[in-house]
Amino acid sequence: MEELYGIIARMAEDGIDGAVATVIKSKRSVPRHAGSRMVVKADGSTVGSVGGGDIEAKVIEQALKSIADGQCRNEAFSLTGSAGACGGEVEVFIEPIQSRDELVIVGAGHVGRAVYNAAIELPYRIRIFDDRPEFVEELPEGKSFPIPELGQHFCPSPRSIVLLCNRSHSLDYETLEALFTKEIELGIQCKFIGVVGSKGKAARLAKMFSDRPDYVTRFKDVVIPVGLSIGSELPSEIAISILAEIITITRNADLSDDGAVLRMQNRPGKGSRK
Repeated sequence: MEELYGIIARMAEDGIDGAVATVIKSKRSVPRHAGSRMVVKADGSTVGSVGGGDIEAKVIEQALKSIADGQCRNEAFSLTGSAGACGGEVEVFIEPIQSRDELVIVGAGHVGRAVYNAAIELPYRIRIFDDRPEFVEELPEGKSFPIPELGQHFCPSPRSIVLLCNRSHSLDYETLEALFTKEIELGIQCKFIGVVGSKGKAARLAKMFSDRPDYVTRFKDVVIPVGLSIGSELPSEIAISILAEIITITRNADLSDDGAVLRMQNRPGKGSRK
């Protein structure tokens, strides 16, 4: 049992999604009784057992669904016919293990560092990269390498939130190119990609990717410029606007119905009749 808990803890720390299947009830003759557990990882591999055979295969199938949609499941199985010869019944509760989202900041300048500092208090695993060693050498999560080598140092996942805070359009292009290439190689997409900049930068990058049919569709999903419009100017204020938008999008929040936003819209000088 302690081994399974250790595996679950390591999965959460390493950003590996999975599910725990627990036999919560059994009747008559069964291979595993209440309390038996099995950990199912996102790649289908398992640790432990809830009975083996056809029943376990069905539990793995349901566990993978829980990993995909984040929903708990309560499944009942009969060990008769092709499912087994024991003749008993088992009930299995399946609970997804969802690791923390990973926030990857590319560019450790004023804004990138401000986002890093602000995000420390949020439930993210943080990594920060820059091609200038002196900008990240004192950061525990920092790493320096040439931007085109991003795919060699970072393996994106559906829980990856990538924020580009680079100092030039060319570095943004190289970062996105390396990121898109790695996504295609792995057959996955990051949860969110945002770029600090302006509408002018967005237009320029779109033009740079226009002759790359393998990337142009993916580029349309990139949020640029990233950050809610809250009148921010200082790097620390910009960081708050960026993280606010990331939280809003990744948690599927609807700001149109938010009271705080409505108050902002109706404050004196902003359309209020007061």
